[in-house]
Amino acid sequence: FYVTLVAFGNLTDYQTNFAFVKLVMSMESILPSSTICYRAVLNPIAYHIAYSIIIAFEVMISVTGWYGGYIMFCCRNASTEQFTHSKKWGIVALTLGVILWLAGFAAIGGEWFRMWMSTKTYHGVEASFRLFMMMIVVLIYLIIPEGDSTQSTNSK
Repeated sequence: FYVTLVAFGNLTDYQTNFAFVKLVMSMESILPSSTICYRAVLNPIAYHIAYSIIIAFEVMISVTGWYGGYIMFCCRNASTEQFTHSKKWGIVALTLGVILWLAGFAAIGGEWFRMWMSTKTYHGVEASFRLFMMMIVVLIYLIIPEGDSTQSTNSK
């Protein structure tokens, strides 16, 4: 649900987070004395491409997450094997989320573009880590194999 709101916000209020992407990629807000400013991207087209990729990931996460939740809900009373199989799209959604927030924001934004060095409030490393952790915990929970309910009742 959260990623759906994020994607919706980025689609309907494009300029707000576009400014964030531009500032991070241009490295305008890190200390000018930094020796890593050569990493800065100064092409406005690249900002739009990067932001479009982020939004596309968010939309894919939303669509696969909602679809996965629907399929799991429909299979809640099905056999263990069917329910386990229904987790596939939820796992896809969470994996895409982990990739976006760990690789996209923490690694590329945080480390390559040194988002954490921003002299302004444009550093999303903590938020990306928080989202990554929530998604990875749910992903781990989701990939845990379901126990066979007949096995526990037969062993009593």
